[in-house]
Amino acid sequence: MRLSLCWIALTQNTDMRTYLIVLLAICFVACSSSETAADPTNTSDPVDNNGDNSGGGDTDGGEDVVDFPTDAATGNLELTLQHDGGTREYILYVPNNYDSTQEYPLVLALHGLGSNNTQHRAYTGWRSIADNNNLIIAYPQGLPNSSGQNHWNVLGWDTTSTSDDVGFIDTLITEIGLTYNLELDRVYSTGMSNGGFMSFRLACELPNRIAAIGSVTGTMTPQVLASCNPSQATTVVQIQGTADPLVSYNGTPVTTSVAAVTTFWTDFNNTDVTPDETALPNVSTTDGSDIDEFVYDNGDNDTQYVHLRVNGGGHSWPGAWDNQDIIAAEYIWDVIGQYDINGRIN
Repeated sequence: MRLSLCWIALTQNTDMRTYLIVLLAICFVACSSSETAADPTNTSDPVDNNGDNSGGGDTDGGEDVVDFPTDAATGNLELTLQHDGGTREYILYVPNNYDSTQEYPLVLALHGLGSNNTQHRAYTGWRSIADNNNLIIAYPQGLPNSSGQNHWNVLGWDTTSTSDDVGFIDTLITEIGLTYNLELDRVYSTGMSNGGFMSFRLACELPNRIAAIGSVTGTMTPQVLASCNPSQATTVVQIQGTADPLVSYNGTPVTTSVAAVTTFWTDFNNTDVTPDETALPNVSTTDGSDIDEFVYDNGDNDTQYVHLRVNGGGHSWPGAWDNQDIIAAEYIWDVIGQYDINGRIN
């Protein structure tokens, strides 16, 4: 419409050469600039040549295109975020060869009751796995409970806990994804003891976030088990010692037995009823334990439930202390790394 008006103005003044030239210039500027001038009330991000909003506001049904910082920090980073009216802490490990143009899976590594993220980072061995597999590892820090012990709110035994740890982890994933190029359908939760219990709770309550989990010396509380209803089948690795004095293999009134956990996840994932059973090599004959592997295959979306029974094993992280037949983090990653939020990666 503006171009038509300009053309009409010009054609009606054909005897005024000088005036036409001036008017032509004015009309050209006005007509073109009126289509491209920035709207001061429009705060949306610019759109690229493919029609995708580079800041995440997709306008044509295609995938969002986000430009991540190319100079994002790497190595071990001690960071904080605000959640639920308070400051939460976490350590982030980003490989030194991080490339912002590539997507990276995220592994959450959760410490045990009374421990902390620094200790958990030291003994689990996730750093070398991250370097070799292009992973980002997050070590969140639990809050003190009523007894002053760092903990994760897994319902059940600590009825006084009000810590919104599910919300914290959800916020944490989002926060990390603002700076680093995460492969968001490949976020995994792992942990020891209380951190293992928390990983099970996350699988139940953040199924849209958590692709698979690995728990060492941690089962499920009866409350989490009773309410667990994820939106899709989820691969689980459960490593538990038969002689664990803190988290009983056979369960207690406040912890669920390994058998009950196995029944729940094999039923929920719709796996084979009978597992493939293998005695893993007894690499160390002096650690007082050995491992039997039970793999329940052919679940929905080709998911699995995998249980390692550490015969004679205590409350420990295999490969760090006590059992030396496997390195727990390596075993867990070899299994869960095959899956994304939709099941086995083809």
